[in-house]
Amino acid sequence: MSFIEIALLVLAVALFVPIVVVFARHRLEIAAIQVREIPEEKQQRVKVIMAEARLQRKFQKVYVVIQKVLQPVVSLFKTMTSHWRERIAELEKQYKIEKLTLKSATQSGQESLQHKARQLLTQAKRDHDTQHFQQAEDLYIQVIQLDPQSVDAFLGLADVYHAQKKHDQAREVYHYVLKMMNDIDASALHMQVISEKSTTEEQHNIVAAQRANVHWSLAGVYQDEKNLAAAERELDRALKLEPSNPRYLDAQLDISIMKKDKIKAQDLFFKLKAVNPDNKKLIAFEEKIADL
Repeated sequence: MSFIEIALLVLAVALFVPIVVVFARHRLEIAAIQVREIPEEKQQRVKVIMAEARLQRKFQKVYVVIQKVLQPVVSLFKTMTSHWRERIAELEKQYKIEKLTLKSATQSGQESLQHKARQLLTQAKRDHDTQHFQQAEDLYIQVIQLDPQSVDAFLGLADVYHAQKKHDQAREVYHYVLKMMNDIDASALHMQVISEKSTTEEQHNIVAAQRANVHWSLAGVYQDEKNLAAAERELDRALKLEPSNPRYLDAQLDISIMKKDKIKAQDLFFKLKAVNPDNKKLIAFEEKIADL
């Protein structure tokens, strides 16, 4: 039971007990009133009126006494509750300040890590382009340590393994990236190609395009391993996401010719010609299809 509940209970008892005592003490006096000459109805009414008057006077006296006795307690209670309110307000203010400070520090630290990750990614891509694969691999791993959800870092690492013909590692990382991209919203937060101002629809389109690119890269790994069926499957997935991408149509057409699938090759040829009529490989493709 709280302090407030105890105080209210004590106050109620202090008020109720004197009333009961006064009423009991004067009960006999009321009953002994000489009302023989008053009719019965009037006798009863007079008794009630007199009893109420006496009780009211006694109650006023008792109330004055109780008020004097409890005044220090009430004052103390008001002082304590006032102090508590002030203390609570002070603590709330302090909490808000600490929360804002912590949020600012966390935000600053996060921005610092993101800046460092961006720098490392830029250098890693530069090393990849200049075929410094070992340095690029080390830098991509450093980025992953800073941001374990960095799609760009994992994708760059897979590209490094692919360039080095480390097919097992490349396949494993590409598949892992595809799993990461299943959560589009999470991926959007960890991809540098996506701007903070991008709409949800734009983010989904960018992630879908990146996912198609991963399927295309994975198809390249399978093609290097002479696994044309697996390569064709990955390119079908890429084209499902981006049906008019000339790079994916080109790669799928090339595989269809290797598999001597003339019907599919012709279909892909016309699609490629429609989206990229200036493709210099069209004549060669057309000749190869004719020889199937």
